[in-house]
Amino acid sequence: MPHPPCPNYEIATRAQVVALRLYGAPSSKVEELTGVEERTQRAMVKKAKDRGFDGSLLLNIHIEDGAHTGATYKRTPSFAKELVEKVRKDRYSHEKTLEILAHELTLEGKAIERESVKKTLHEMGFRKVKRMKKLGLLPI
Repeated sequence: MPHPPCPNYEIATRAQVVALRLYGAPSSKVEELTGVEERTQRAMVKKAKDRGFDGSLLLNIHIEDGAHTGATYKRTPSFAKELVEKVRKDRYSHEKTLEILAHELTLEGKAIERESVKKTLHEMGFRKVKRMKKLGLLPI
C-alpha cells in the first residue's frame, strides 16, 4: 500500500516542534500539540542542526521547508510556438496525428509525449475536428 503524501508544515509549526524537542518535551506530547509524527520531528530537528542551529537562536533559515525538486517543465513557450509553426506550416501538417507530431519533435531532440502535444495544442486554441473529405478518394 502506498504511503500518503507528506504534508508541508507551516514555518511556525516547524519552529514549535524544534523548540519543544530542544527543551525535552516527549515526542508523544509534541505530536499531540502539533500533529507532527515522531519521525518527522526527528527529521526537522536534524535539518535545523544541519543548517547551523546551535540551540541558542532559532532562525527561519534553520527551519524553512527545503526546495521541492521534480521533473523539468517541457512545455515551454518556445516549444508551444515551435509546435504551432509545425502545425500551420503546410496543409498536410493539419492532418498529422498527435503521435506523428510527438515523434517528429522527438527526432528533433525534444523528448515529448503525445499528451504534452495534445495539451499544448488545446491551450493554444486548436480543437480536434473531423476531416471534410477522405484523403485518397478525390476525383482525378
